[in-house]
Amino acid sequence: MSQPDERERELEEAGIHAARAARSLVAAVMNEVTDDLQSRAAQVVQQLYAAEMGGLDRVTQALTAACAQLQELTYQDGTSASFAHALTILYPISRELNRASGPPTAISAADPILLLPTKKKITLTPDDRRRLPRVELEVDIGVHSETNFYAGFSGDVSEGGIFIATYKPLPIGTKTTVSFVLPGGHHVVTEGEVSWVREAAWDVTPGMGVTFTGLSDYDRQYIQWYAQQRAPLFFDK
Repeated sequence: MSQPDERERELEEAGIHAARAARSLVAAVMNEVTDDLQSRAAQVVQQLYAAEMGGLDRVTQALTAACAQLQELTYQDGTSASFAHALTILYPISRELNRASGPPTAISAADPILLLPTKKKITLTPDDRRRLPRVELEVDIGVHSETNFYAGFSGDVSEGGIFIATYKPLPIGTKTTVSFVLPGGHHVVTEGEVSWVREAAWDVTPGMGVTFTGLSDYDRQYIQWYAQQRAPLFFDK
């Protein structure tokens, strides 16, 4: 791989931080699982340790392997919430790292897909307007709700929340963790709550709006900066 540019350095750093956060989640339940699961979880921890050593290629390969292993662990009873949460953190940054180094790895048809794994144009209606200006954001996103992990695609974002394309929106009021990477390479992980849903129609994409409930000031500044670089889709009244 050639000398990394600024975005690749940002992605590498984000990957290292994501690996550290995910490793903490997995390690916290290591003593609560069977010997077989403990062995498999230890392999995840080993991959995440490797990612924390840095180096764009190493981080990319280690996070890709960790995501593949976590997808199997996510379905286990009792500790699946921690594994799903870890996968939510890792999935978007892993996809972006793979995209930076070549064609992104395809999502397996067997994966738990809640969202629309496509870059289909997101059509928004006036009813979807919110208080803050929103800008188009076409990125991979991870969503964690209770013990479930979902992978898919986002449509637009503001500092107040994000629209997620899905044929099966979660119920209004559902608490979630959402994870995505801004085009500049900044990785956002925040708590949220489903605040509205939209059913499928011939001219619009179905989905749900997630309001950020735990967005840090640091992440908010990055989203504001990104929004300033792009024309807003709309403003609220």
